[in-house]
Amino acid sequence: MMDMMQTAAVATANAVLPGSGIIVNSAFELGKVCSEIAELLTGMQETASSIKTQCANIEKDVAYFRWVLEVLGRVQHKNKLTTELQKLITRFETEVKGYDRVMKKFLEQNILKQLVFHNDLDAASASVKETAGQLVQCVTTECAINGSV
Repeated sequence: MMDMMQTAAVATANAVLPGSGIIVNSAFELGKVCSEIAELLTGMQETASSIKTQCANIEKDVAYFRWVLEVLGRVQHKNKLTTELQKLITRFETEVKGYDRVMKKFLEQNILKQLVFHNDLDAASASVKETAGQLVQCVTTECAINGSV
């Protein structure tokens, strides 16, 4: 679709050198295509940055959840835990499994779908982090923890 500037340039080129308007028209069309490609690449660059951030967040989450599980592994006298604490541990383990399921689903998606489905992953992460925080607080105040690794 030609705009007024393109039409004027083609008409001027044809007036100066008959038949050259097609070259000018092709140059304008090529410029439009290049502009669209530049916009697309800019969008892809922003997408790549977002995906990198999401992957970094996944790595942090997994490291934190692993640490909480290690703390739980060092709790002494597990048979004497309160019912509330046992329920919290079970809830944490269930939420970690749910997070793992959502994360695997997220990672199986193509990049465009990852941009859409990252909210599910963020919600699962926030839920597990909240439970983990409560759990660590309860464990550190109610239990003896073996400090050896």
